[in-house]
Amino acid sequence: MPQDLENSITLSDGLTLKYQVVYVEAFRRSCLVVAVFDGENLRMNLVATDISMKPEMVLRYYRARFQQEHLLRDAKQNTGFGDCQSRDEQSLNFHANAVLTTVNLARINAPTDQPFSLTSVKRNRLIAQNIFRQLNIEPNLLENPDFIRKILKIGCIAA
Repeated sequence: MPQDLENSITLSDGLTLKYQVVYVEAFRRSCLVVAVFDGENLRMNLVATDISMKPEMVLRYYRARFQQEHLLRDAKQNTGFGDCQSRDEQSLNFHANAVLTTVNLARINAPTDQPFSLTSVKRNRLIAQNIFRQLNIEPNLLENPDFIRKILKIGCIAA
């Protein structure tokens, strides 16, 4: 059980990491198991095969990994990452760089107080355009950054 892990540290953001080196039968080796708690609630269990790692680094690596996965998911679903039909290496590299740059630029412009998903941004912009069209409201309001921030918070997908 995660609550039974021997060692514990509390991070500056309020998360508590309980950790211990245990033998994991599935891997047939000793692993560092880190349970991440937010107060009394278990948020996630993490496993590292490098038992010399610090628990904070395990959490940091997993966070970075999931950011990369979300970046690739958004690139595949919303910007045509897998749709390039070229066989030329230079063209494929250009396509991949253009797509990933597009997603990163969208993330830079997104509010930092909520999870980001390009799917949410695209869906909410489409919903706003449809509402504006049906109500005969000036579509230029969609170019207002404050107004857009309010709309983009509606129905967001957690990243």
